[in-house]
Amino acid sequence: MKKILLFVFISMMSVSALAQIVPTAEDTMRYENLLMLSLEELMNIEVSTASKNNEKLGDAPAIFSIITQNDIQSYGANNILDLLDRVTSVYSMGSALLPDNVVSIRGDATTHYNNHVLVLINGRPFRDNIGGGIRMALYLMYPLARITRIEIIRGPGSVLYGTGAYTGVINIITKEADKQNSTVSASVGGFGRSQISAVTGKKFGHFAISGGVNALQEKGWDFTASDNGYFGSSPRVTRTIKMLQEGIGADLNMKYKDLTASAYYGNSKQRAMYFPQSWSSYTSITKNGDTSQVYKDYNAINEVFFGDLGYRKDITKNWNLAVNGTFNRTKLTEASEDANDDIAVSTSTDWIGEFTNTFKLGTKGNLLVGGLANGISGEQTFPISLKKDKTTAAPYQAVGFGSFNIYNDHLGKNPDAPYIIEPYEEVWYSGYVQADYKVLPELKLVAGGQVNKVPKIKADFVPRLGAIYNFSDEIGTKILYGEAFRVGSSSERFIKVDFVFGDKNLKPEKIRTTEIMLFFKDKNNKFNSSLTYFHSDQNNLINRSAQAAIDAHLPTSELIINTGKRISQGLEFDFVYNLNRYFNMQGSFTAMSSLDKVNAKTAAHTDTIYEVSDYQATPQSMAKAGITYNGNGIMVGIFDSFFQGTLRTNQYGTALMPRLNPAIQSFHWLSAQVQLDLYRILNGKALEGLQLGVYGKNLLNEKVMMADPQFGINSMPARGGRQIMFSISYTFDRMGQ
Repeated sequence: MKKILLFVFISMMSVSALAQIVPTAEDTMRYENLLMLSLEELMNIEVSTASKNNEKLGDAPAIFSIITQNDIQSYGANNILDLLDRVTSVYSMGSALLPDNVVSIRGDATTHYNNHVLVLINGRPFRDNIGGGIRMALYLMYPLARITRIEIIRGPGSVLYGTGAYTGVINIITKEADKQNSTVSASVGGFGRSQISAVTGKKFGHFAISGGVNALQEKGWDFTASDNGYFGSSPRVTRTIKMLQEGIGADLNMKYKDLTASAYYGNSKQRAMYFPQSWSSYTSITKNGDTSQVYKDYNAINEVFFGDLGYRKDITKNWNLAVNGTFNRTKLTEASEDANDDIAVSTSTDWIGEFTNTFKLGTKGNLLVGGLANGISGEQTFPISLKKDKTTAAPYQAVGFGSFNIYNDHLGKNPDAPYIIEPYEEVWYSGYVQADYKVLPELKLVAGGQVNKVPKIKADFVPRLGAIYNFSDEIGTKILYGEAFRVGSSSERFIKVDFVFGDKNLKPEKIRTTEIMLFFKDKNNKFNSSLTYFHSDQNNLINRSAQAAIDAHLPTSELIINTGKRISQGLEFDFVYNLNRYFNMQGSFTAMSSLDKVNAKTAAHTDTIYEVSDYQATPQSMAKAGITYNGNGIMVGIFDSFFQGTLRTNQYGTALMPRLNPAIQSFHWLSAQVQLDLYRILNGKALEGLQLGVYGKNLLNEKVMMADPQFGINSMPARGGRQIMFSISYTFDRMGQ
């Protein structure tokens, strides 16, 4: 309660102080236009994610959240995760293997990988097939000054985008060249963080080019946790590590008439616990024959490349054709500090050839017809193991974890690292159609579907239906039904090692979601809000099962199978309010519940279904609110997100024991930013384009814990303590001119 009162006090004092500033006439013109954008964008902006074509937000057949350019500038952020954490029903998290890798939408988070949310860059899929959601190098390294807005669909999107658009879609939309300032910036601050970035954009007749680069290095916050012994067989160990973070991200966009080309490269290195039992797992690994315990800090290293070539042309006034070729390459290295070789290395390649036809159905509707081929390939090597010949009794190459000593300087690199996922190649196919039509001026109907074919798996179909009705100019409703699917990742289908077998014939996970939204939009651009109810049913969920491996008489500890169901429902409320031309408020509230039906086989091979609430241990209630001020060269943003605590349970619905680490408690994540335009404040021509800023997060210094999907421990630290950063930026020109 004291922390909540502190937040209210800070907010009120900030607003009171800023209200004393008397704006100039120039401020009035400039900032009125800037501030009103935040609400007008939500009212009148054309979004593209729901239908692959521009349409007004109120007409789009999806439940949307929008992060505007004004939100980014006002509230501040270090990375994309900071931005997404403020969105309705969104919670960012990670795991002991991949910290800061997961964006949970509507309480859904099943693994280390963000495989239930699809990310797009300018409408094109950012994919990896090896894990289905390795995103560190994007979420942490993308240059924020390149983003004009982020469109977030809360709910299924597989009808147009295929596998992984399951509980949500995130579309990062970059600035066009003629709207991109040329700016360099640098910041330093808590936990030894330093960050630099530069962005630019230019237009030369029909040719336009824009891009940016972002680089950071951070020594990291103190991460302290206790493990459960080496899989419960050795003494527990408590350690503290520095959550080091470093990397680079760069994007480039070019356009010439109807041709577009875009690319993104990212590389992120993060320190982590590794698997929850692994503080102790190195006790048996010695260095150069020395019998003393050796533990070297684990690093997750993610390297990605995304590229897209596109051509879009109006064939006739009623027919538009878009053709795209998209390429993604992902590499994940599980590394140990100062070792002579890596622990494991995963690589995957995805290419997509896609065409989309959009036909206008007079003035009242549109028809979208398209198809694609998606080629995948990849592999995973295991340098920490010796290699052996495969046999009928043991049909895999790896001898076992630690059988090759990566710390022994006499051995050096593993000369013949075994595969635990042998090289593979596949081509998937899909076709989709979606139509919308205004049968009445106030009523729009939407229907669509996608057919998908993956080798060894039966063809699958997912539909979408919707009705959007406007009772008046200010009040309307959306009633939506959609299905989505997720094909098992390559690590779930093809892995084969002594501790787990995959199954290439896994059925796709399926989700069916019904949504009802009531929205209000003030025609005076002062206030808008929406209230949404959602209900989702998931089945064919993909999980590991020790008992299934026993039942199948397989020489491995676990088998990956389809098992279990999940039912979730909730209410979402959000609003945006322009108090006046200088002050803007926004907020949201989410209350939801989930029930997992877990198939936990007994030692007697008896199927027993346990119903477990909040099995994934994500916040089931969230409340978020922020306020901004812009005027007289001063920009201030304060935002607080409240996330409800939860109890980590096992598959039987009982508390996970032993409780080695602090419980997962409710917390407030309070951030604030102040930006000073020195030219406007001091009226000095020589200072034009120069800005100073300070940004802080976790200002209440909360201790934040989270669950790990491996169930090895009851909780682990999720985020660092209070962090303050100071920044300076200089803009060479405005709006890319």
